[in-house]
Amino acid sequence: MRKIFLALCAVLLCTIVAWIVVGRRTAATYADKIWTRQNDTLACVPADVGRYCVDVYVKADGTPMLMRSADTTDVVPIDSYLRYLGDEAQGKLWMRLHGLTDDNMPQFVRSFGHKGWECGVRDNQFILEDSDWSLLGSLTKYHLCVAYQLAADDPSTLTERQKDSVVTRLDRVVESGRVSAIDMPRSWYGILRRQYRNRDIRFFVRVPSTSWRMTCSPTGWRVLRDQQVRGVVEE
Repeated sequence: MRKIFLALCAVLLCTIVAWIVVGRRTAATYADKIWTRQNDTLACVPADVGRYCVDVYVKADGTPMLMRSADTTDVVPIDSYLRYLGDEAQGKLWMRLHGLTDDNMPQFVRSFGHKGWECGVRDNQFILEDSDWSLLGSLTKYHLCVAYQLAADDPSTLTERQKDSVVTRLDRVVESGRVSAIDMPRSWYGILRRQYRNRDIRFFVRVPSTSWRMTCSPTGWRVLRDQQVRGVVEE
């Protein structure tokens, strides 16, 4: 009995070690897919992360401002991020836009483009995202990665008819040609992966945690290894 117990302990220990090794290797291999969620100035986070997801409020005059909270009066200039991108060619900024309208869109494009040009930022360093896909068509012509933010309840709480309604709505977004990516909650990944596995569309996945959930679980490994997934960010 003692030998059996020791053998089981050895097997368990080897399994845990192997699990950790696979997780660390997966995390290292796909580190460029993990983004840092940031709500403050660039000086508050490690400069070597390189990939930041931020909320940006577009003022009435089109000026993009970094949101530090849900309160749109608590905003600061986004210039520090733009200067960082100008200095770091591999750096990327994922901007979730708030307050963008048909009225301030032209001013936003001019202001955003001018600020980026001043700092030497390249177009491929940006991802621009909005939950109103009808606004995004004006951005695709600038060869930027444009993402649509899917807002939907967890599919496990929905009926089949309700889930079909969400997918049908998303089909219209994809077919419009106005977006090149979908930003989705982790709970929708499996459904939308099957729906768009043969489409030229990228995925950005919101997860509860980008640490152990992504690097220490088979489901997290599957998301990171998916070639359609270009980014994972903590909600």
